[in-house]
Amino acid sequence: MPRNLNLPRLKPMTLGESSLTYVCSTWVMPKSQIQIPICSFSGTLGTKTSIEKDICFMRWRSEELISLVKSSKGIILDLRQISFETNVVLDVVPSVIRSRQYLVRVVVRPEAFDTVNGSFFTNEITTDYESIFSDLAFELKDYRLDKCRQMQERPQLPPPQLIPISLDISSIGFECYTWRYNRDVSDSGYVVFQGQYRYGSAGGEDALLIKWRLNQFCDALQPSRLIVDLRELDYQWGDDLSLYPFHFLDPESKICFILTPQQVSYYKSTIYPSNICIDEVAALRDLGCI
Repeated sequence: MPRNLNLPRLKPMTLGESSLTYVCSTWVMPKSQIQIPICSFSGTLGTKTSIEKDICFMRWRSEELISLVKSSKGIILDLRQISFETNVVLDVVPSVIRSRQYLVRVVVRPEAFDTVNGSFFTNEITTDYESIFSDLAFELKDYRLDKCRQMQERPQLPPPQLIPISLDISSIGFECYTWRYNRDVSDSGYVVFQGQYRYGSAGGEDALLIKWRLNQFCDALQPSRLIVDLRELDYQWGDDLSLYPFHFLDPESKICFILTPQQVSYYKSTIYPSNICIDEVAALRDLGCI
């Protein structure tokens, strides 16, 4: 827990809570350097109390996977083991996929097709898992190393050999809380990172995890103000560290980072000086709360 009681009353928040399970893998497209990540989900989706958390869980895991597979041009979401209790809009395709116009394939059981069909473009959803790989190989033929751009038919491919991928990439700890400034109509956030950030390029996956958690927290809460406490994170240097979540990219955003005086020099190229505070009281003052 944060160490200073001068903060407003904090409420712990669990991020990514869901009864769903997942397995991640990647498929290397033949005669190319292209990899297609595959996220397979299992469980029951659709209860009134958990449906929004389940959808966030699926979207976040998919986004994490796509950020790990650098040579990807698309993603496969395997939902054949998902049970649907009601019709639902499945907002599970990461925005980065849409912005980059990557290919998406969603595979479901035949009886679930009508339930989720409206959540995706017509050519994105199918019940035929085996055909997905041939379809993607045909659509991405321009990326083949043999420059086979004149391919007229979908190739007949052997059963795909999938390579497992783990999303457990870092030992960095993360805690998140909500609090409410009495003039705001929505909650604010307080997040804490803890542990050892690996030095230099070795910390690339630590940077990814920090980026994931900050963006996911903001996606879930949409906070009015954000305090990020880094005093318990042992960080010295790493080129890939990005601490501003998408919701707070503007330098004038209501965001503060709490550092010890000894840490300030380590973050001078990562955090705007105006966003640095040395304790919770200073953070609240900078955010206009006291």
